[in-house]
Amino acid sequence: PSETSVIRGERAMLHCEVAPRSSVKLCSWSKSGTELVMDSRHWMEGCSLVIDPVQGSDEGSYVCSVKTSNSQLESRAASLEVLVEPGVPSILEAREGDWVEVDQGEELLLTCESQGGRPHAELQWRDSEGQRVFGHVQEHVTRIGSSPTFKTVSTLRFNPLQPMAVTCTAHSEAFTKVASSRPLTVQLRRKVEEEEVKVKIGANTELSCSHEGGTFKWTLNSQEIEGETGNMLSIEDFTADFDNSVVRCLQEKMNGETRMIRQFKLMQEEEEGE
Repeated sequence: PSETSVIRGERAMLHCEVAPRSSVKLCSWSKSGTELVMDSRHWMEGCSLVIDPVQGSDEGSYVCSVKTSNSQLESRAASLEVLVEPGVPSILEAREGDWVEVDQGEELLLTCESQGGRPHAELQWRDSEGQRVFGHVQEHVTRIGSSPTFKTVSTLRFNPLQPMAVTCTAHSEAFTKVASSRPLTVQLRRKVEEEEVKVKIGANTELSCSHEGGTFKWTLNSQEIEGETGNMLSIEDFTADFDNSVVRCLQEKMNGETRMIRQFKLMQEEEEGE
């Protein structure tokens, strides 16, 4: 048999040939010094060993033994390496929602991990254009328990100067296909200007929060308006009681954290005299 690398879940064949075939009485295989018992995943075709589907536990050193009419022969040892596709990477900070917010020029630390690859995954940080994100990157590779697979963790420190979407990608020497994380939107904090909205008594108006999707929260004079989670708020039959009221629209993350998007001041518009 020859050194063999095979992807987990696929079929492996370790060849064992003896000439002349008519002299072969019995073939057997050992793995890492222990005789291999044939089962539903391991069988022989002639004297060659078939493993289908290959699992991580099949990795090891294999020897073919052949008993002929007048001798006992052993092949040289050949190793079977099981390759495992890297796990889809994920940005840890994106688990609490698909955006983070920093002050302009403030350093942001992001962490990406990919589990279960053999050989280990190589991680890269990219923007929405597919370009590498410029920053300080560190990568750490650790074995997962006693398994032959690895976890790769990459940290990125950088100073975002504009809003952007960041993605982490994973590939390895054996798997050139690139797997991508969900993008994480990096927002820059900005001072929210108060917008004056003039409304006539008894009139209706609509306040628009954001063109982005997501879950929103609205407050009126710092009290949450129940049941309003869309990016539009309708105000019907405006009364003088609401003059000088402050309405805020906040975007909500999955962990309940919010950021203010817009702030409105409702002003009573005077009726024109006759």
